[in-house]
Amino acid sequence: MIRAFLTTAMMLIIAQFSFAEQKSFVDGVELILPGQFHGGEIASESSDNWFGLYKIDNEYRLTKTSIFVNACYDGCAGDTSGICVTVGTTEKPLFLVHGLDNLKEGAIKSADINKEFLYPGQSTWPKEIKGKASPYTLLAIGEATIYEESHGKLYIRHPGDMLFLNYKLILKYSIAKTATYQEIAAYDRLGLAGTPEVLWAGDIDRDGKLDFFMNLAHDYYYIQYVLFLSSMAEDGEILKKVAELTAGSC
Repeated sequence: MIRAFLTTAMMLIIAQFSFAEQKSFVDGVELILPGQFHGGEIASESSDNWFGLYKIDNEYRLTKTSIFVNACYDGCAGDTSGICVTVGTTEKPLFLVHGLDNLKEGAIKSADINKEFLYPGQSTWPKEIKGKASPYTLLAIGEATIYEESHGKLYIRHPGDMLFLNYKLILKYSIAKTATYQEIAAYDRLGLAGTPEVLWAGDIDRDGKLDFFMNLAHDYYYIQYVLFLSSMAEDGEILKKVAELTAGSC
């Protein structure tokens, strides 16, 4: 009976992530990571001509590689409905992207950025070149309060935990006394059980401006990886969201 209860509970958790999938915001662009996923989360098939971003000897490099997508055992579902993604290299990439014509192999400039959670009112500056002022500022706005049951269901374990209302991450780009602002992420309610973070910033499309790879999930048992590129930005934008991968855990 206990085993049946646990299996049912795990299936209910998986069901909550029916939104989990790959999304493309630019035709033909796909984002993926090596690892194990639930059935339905990965649409990509085994193929060549993917670009992986690798960190080798403290240097980031774009390398062409193949991905292999196969069925595998899913410990949450208790069957072989899982999907395993592997790559044709011994090293594990930070992420893989497919469908971008402006990428090429080689070393990639990266930025040193604070990866800690930004509380409302805090900001951080990606450092592109040591000693050089960056035109980018990532800042957080919102209202800090204490979670109560009246706030509705949240994946926060106890009333009294910190809660942020109308939390937003804003990217600012300032050059020649002109500033452009862009909303990167917004949450009606955000707890500390899972917070958005910048995983990497650098110039993979080699246009001289920063691109961002982020996890925008707002809970601890799913991920929402998003790739933003500067070369795809439209008028009034700093970045363009080009692809996303959302996946749940048990």
